[in-house]
Amino acid sequence: MRFSLPKALGYLVGGLWTGWGGRKRIEVKQLRNLRRLVEKARRESPLYHRLYADLPPSCEIELSDLPVTRKPELMAEFDDWLTIRSLSLERAREHLRDIGKVGVPIDDVAVFQTSGTSGEPAVIVLSESFVEYAYGIMLARFERYHRKLVRDVRKLGDRVTITGGHGHFAGNGFNKLVQRLSPRLAKGFGVTFIEAEQPIGQLVDRLNAIEKIAWIVTYPSMLDILVREKEAGRLRIAPALFTTGGETLTDDLRARVGRAFPSLQYGIADPYGCTECLALSFECSHGRKHVNEDWVILEAVNEAMQPVPDGTLSATALLTVLANEVQPLDNDETFQ
Repeated sequence: MRFSLPKALGYLVGGLWTGWGGRKRIEVKQLRNLRRLVEKARRESPLYHRLYADLPPSCEIELSDLPVTRKPELMAEFDDWLTIRSLSLERAREHLRDIGKVGVPIDDVAVFQTSGTSGEPAVIVLSESFVEYAYGIMLARFERYHRKLVRDVRKLGDRVTITGGHGHFAGNGFNKLVQRLSPRLAKGFGVTFIEAEQPIGQLVDRLNAIEKIAWIVTYPSMLDILVREKEAGRLRIAPALFTTGGETLTDDLRARVGRAFPSLQYGIADPYGCTECLALSFECSHGRKHVNEDWVILEAVNEAMQPVPDGTLSATALLTVLANEVQPLDNDETFQ
């Protein structure tokens, strides 16, 4: 498995070009990517070959033509789900049982595991092209505000990520994967990892031992713990920025963080992603979340799996990831 900087820059340029073209260009790019993925899935995934047998030709496919899929059903046919035949579920699970292999590729793919909060954990397979996409599209969505923020915060001190270290979760594993594929790129991020699964006192001591922490990336639940430790006077750090993910950041917690950490001059960034699609959305300078619609389709639907009008609370959401050709996720009920 290799990381190609030119290919990542291709996603960067493509993302910029699509964004500059407005709504119409985004929709054209999205449909082109959808039809390309459907054609590959039909041709190289035995499962999708069966599921899509009676659908219109790939060049005429619309999103509404695709049947809804669900993780348990896909996992039951894992070996036929992938567009590669070299990785079986048994081999993937054996890899996931070894904690020493977090972020280590198998042949030309990386393997991660979801937390299983909505049921049985799913095994997620990412190709090198997805890694290139995630890096390139992230840069494409950066505004001048983001570039200045990252540059300024780096001057203030270290970046620390507090995440699950006792599992093949994407929050920790994807960064380790990038460190293996492109050490120079990873060095530019300057990340220190701290495992979330340890006694709170021990974690606090580890944070206090770092001379200057400018930026912390973690879950809202861990941020709640840091607030309580700061309020109690045990945590002495003074970060300028928090970034959260993986869970819901409430307005109440955001307000408590602001009171506990007066050093927080850049506030809390709260983009959203998941193991199935790490680069699902980005947060703009106004604090709004935007889906990377040229490569991701996120639909709010009712109980009958039909789209709901804007402003209507949905029963669930369907996720279609257009950037992962190894393990196609088309109209998948990811969020329950």
